[in-house]
Amino acid sequence: MDCMLYISTVNAKDIDLNLLRVFDAIAVWQSVTLAGETLGLTQPAMSNALARLRRVFGDELFVRTPAGMRPTPRAAQVAGSVRAALALLDTSLGAAPGFDPASAERVFRLSTSDLGETMFLPPLIAALRVRAPRVRIETRPVPLAQIAAALEAGAIDLAMGSLAGGKRGVCGQVLFREPYLCVMRAGHERAARPLARRDLGGLEFVIVAPAETAHRNVDVALQRLGLASRVMVRMPHFMAIPGILEKSDLVAIVPAMLAELFCRDARLVKQAFPAALAALQIRIFWHQRFARDAANRWLRELVIDLHGKAN
Repeated sequence: MDCMLYISTVNAKDIDLNLLRVFDAIAVWQSVTLAGETLGLTQPAMSNALARLRRVFGDELFVRTPAGMRPTPRAAQVAGSVRAALALLDTSLGAAPGFDPASAERVFRLSTSDLGETMFLPPLIAALRVRAPRVRIETRPVPLAQIAAALEAGAIDLAMGSLAGGKRGVCGQVLFREPYLCVMRAGHERAARPLARRDLGGLEFVIVAPAETAHRNVDVALQRLGLASRVMVRMPHFMAIPGILEKSDLVAIVPAMLAELFCRDARLVKQAFPAALAALQIRIFWHQRFARDAANRWLRELVIDLHGKAN
């Protein structure tokens, strides 16, 4: 309860639960707009709440920057305690209602990449239309460094993809493992026969390698093979790759499921990567705060049922 002791020195009578939730949401999303959407509050209501918080603390708390609303040192000092206090209240006061998917009306918020949307959303939405027709889905591009805090705060229900695990309080499960394939345009000089390892030195690559995801395995493999200088395009997203490949002789290294999608219309072709490259592990993540929450449990069990292929 360090949070409450600290707040008591700054007009505790002016701190109510709604203000604390506003503070926590802005700390998680680093955006007044996104925080308001999460809480169901209008922009004027959020601005008013933030103004009240600033008066109570005698501090700006969050400062607008090109990277979003960044916390001041004072806001950073109390953010963890505020989140812990809210979690304690939710656990202590909240009942444990069941979840009836057939009649439930709620929004589930997911964080995933463009690859994750391609992999997860079509079968998930198809299943929801049958099993939970009033449930809605929102995907939110939470920065990788903020996913654990967003899960803990309940700002997102699940995170899915090739994310690195190991954050305190975050639970995870491997859904499936996906090998990598090479993709190139159908007219590429190397498209007519299977690639050999000796061919790699004559290729130029486009790769997707976000720093905190398992896709860095591709980067590591190319470095190990002495091919780092052959990476001509490095990017954070997958879905622009087909257009790049169709207009160049670059070769992309992508998960097999995505390679199948890219090669459906025969303008691109896929081949096995002719060297050792660890398979991609796709995981689902949730926070231990919601491990027994009926709605969260139902959703993650549905995702695991739809996608869980790992041994």
